[in-house]
Amino acid sequence: MSATLDSIIQTRRVSAEGDQSVHEASYDDRATLWTVNGGYLGASILCAAQDVAKFERPVNLTVQYLRPVGVGPVSIALSSVRKTSAAELLSARLSQADKHAVSAELWLSSAQGDELIKSPPMPMVPHPDELKSVEQIMEPDEPPRHKFWSVFDERPIHRIDSFKRRNMPGHSLRWMRYRDSALATPFIRAGATLPIIDMLGVTAASNARGGNILTSLAPTLSLTAHFYELDALDGWLLGDATAECVRHGMINTRVRIWSLTGALVAQGLTQMIMRPGEGVYVKPKS
Repeated sequence: MSATLDSIIQTRRVSAEGDQSVHEASYDDRATLWTVNGGYLGASILCAAQDVAKFERPVNLTVQYLRPVGVGPVSIALSSVRKTSAAELLSARLSQADKHAVSAELWLSSAQGDELIKSPPMPMVPHPDELKSVEQIMEPDEPPRHKFWSVFDERPIHRIDSFKRRNMPGHSLRWMRYRDSALATPFIRAGATLPIIDMLGVTAASNARGGNILTSLAPTLSLTAHFYELDALDGWLLGDATAECVRHGMINTRVRIWSLTGALVAQGLTQMIMRPGEGVYVKPKS
C-alpha cells in the first residue's frame, strides 16, 4: 500500500473471471499482535479490491473475523454483489490453509457530488510537533513496546503508564503516522486507518476498565469502518478513541480518525472478546 505498508502487506491478483477474482496476500510479523491484526486483514482486502474496483472511492467496509490468521500466505476471493451507475458492493472471503477466516463487504462509489454538510469539529489538541514521542516519555521500568507499534510515529495527547491507570475516562487521543508512508490512493488511505481503528480503542478500554487489559487476549469479532474525507489524509492522523462499553467479556469501541487539517477522515466501530492469556504486554510483578 504505502512504502511502509507494502513491506507489511503484499498482494497480487492470480486470476479473474467476470465479476470474480482471486488474490494472494501475505503479512510480515509487524502486522501481528496476538495474530495478524484485524486492521491489516481489512487493509489487504482493500489492496485486492483496488485491482478490480470499478469505482475509485471506498465508502464503507464491514469485516467479520471467523478464525485467527497467521503471517503466512492467504487467499482473497472477491465477487461483485451489486453494481449500479453510482456504486458497487463487493464481497470478500479471506482463507488460509483452505479454512475460511474472514468475511467482508465493501461498498465503493464514484467521487462525484457536492458538499452538503461539513465535518464536525476536531477535538482541540496540540500540534504533533509540540508533543513528545512515546519513546521519549516511557518510564525506564516499562516493558519494551510490541513490534506492532514500530510501524508508527506516535505523539500521545494524554499518556499514563499502562500499569498505573486507575478509573480514567474511557477515552484516548494520540497523533499517529506511518513511518515513510506515501498514501497515494483512496484505497491506500482507507486501509491506513484500519490498524489504528482496530487497536487504538483497546487503549481507551484499558482506561475505562481501570487496569491494563492488554495483558489479556482480545481478538476482534467485527469491525465496521466508514470512510469520509480520505483526500484530506496528510500523514499525521489523530486517533480519537472511546470505549463505549466494556462489559460481559466484550470490548466495544468507537474510533474517529482526523487529519492534521481537522477533517474527519474515517470512523470505525469494533467489537472484541476478552480471553485470559498472554497479551501484548507482560504483567508486572506484584
